[in-house]
Amino acid sequence: MPLVDREGEAFVFILVEHQSTPDPLMAVRVLIYAVGTSSRFIERHRAKTGRAPRRLPAAIPLVVHQGRRPWSGPRSLAEAFDLSPALQAVLGEHLPRLTLLIDDLAVPDGERGGRTQRALTAAALLAMRAARTPATEGLAERPAALISASLDEPGRAEVVATVVEYLYTQVDQFSPSRLLETIDATDAETKEVLMTVADRLRAEGRVEGRADAILELIRQRLGEPSASLAARVVADAGEGTGPWFERILAASDLADLEARLPD
Repeated sequence: MPLVDREGEAFVFILVEHQSTPDPLMAVRVLIYAVGTSSRFIERHRAKTGRAPRRLPAAIPLVVHQGRRPWSGPRSLAEAFDLSPALQAVLGEHLPRLTLLIDDLAVPDGERGGRTQRALTAAALLAMRAARTPATEGLAERPAALISASLDEPGRAEVVATVVEYLYTQVDQFSPSRLLETIDATDAETKEVLMTVADRLRAEGRVEGRADAILELIRQRLGEPSASLAARVVADAGEGTGPWFERILAASDLADLEARLPD
């Protein structure tokens, strides 16, 4: 991500880590990610120019915490070292330092700071929060307002599709149809994206239901299917249940069923 201030420009890597529970070694993990990013940058620069870079872009780890309760784990790398306060004071200057940057979705919006963010970013974070602590009220209206506010944001179609799919698969109370009803009537592009996503999700849901029905019939009549047979059922379920039901009813055991499958 390029940044500009009064003294010039800088390129900064933002390393986003998604976390649903506090990790006492989170600072160590993100430090490893940051070092790995810098190492890859050095390798690419050397391959391109024949020499190592003289300086590196900053790599800033960001932890997006999606837990049900606010983050309760350590927030700095210093807390990971097994040192007494006295030894920390003596050795502190010689130890790596890192303070976690945490976007804590369990904390109310008003207490998370006044960071400016794109409407689509806010919609994505709202979806992640809803997956952990769903609240039926406003679950269509709030994303709709953010999506409608993002008309001029780049890449909006892909982000909208991802947000809707995430809500659909993770939150039982979410309805793509209700979201469609609440989108600004002038937002034709988003309505088209949502209709396409909703149609595909409904189709996938029908196929998944067929696969579940076929697998349950196999279990009831012949026993637990192997992983390869279950995968075949899922792959073929889009063609309908009829052929599978005929094979299952005619088969004497699982081996006989697999022998009846077309190549």
